[in-house]
Amino acid sequence: MIPLRFPRAAGLWRDTSLDFPVEDIELLYGALPLEAAGAMPGQRSRKAPDEDAWAAFNAVPRDLLLTPAARAGQGRAAVTVSGDCLGLWRWSGLHPDLFIQERQIFVSS
Repeated sequence: MIPLRFPRAAGLWRDTSLDFPVEDIELLYGALPLEAAGAMPGQRSRKAPDEDAWAAFNAVPRDLLLTPAARAGQGRAAVTVSGDCLGLWRWSGLHPDLFIQERQIFVSS
């Protein structure tokens, strides 16, 4: 995936420490400077991140936001990418009926 322009402001929100493995982020986005919040990798906490913290994090203007799928529809960034679609982008304001869904599988034989 080649972006049309490098995001100037990018954010990463995790609901659990297992969301968005660091290796996946680095593979897909390289050295993108991300402001990370919510649960952090390596932390063991039984308490979910505070909803007020999410609201404050989400209120900051961003070009790109990585967030769990359950929060993707709430993302206010120009482009929101959910955890299960790291290679796909979601534009707010565009209805899914405007697109054709297609799946491709690549294998070596």
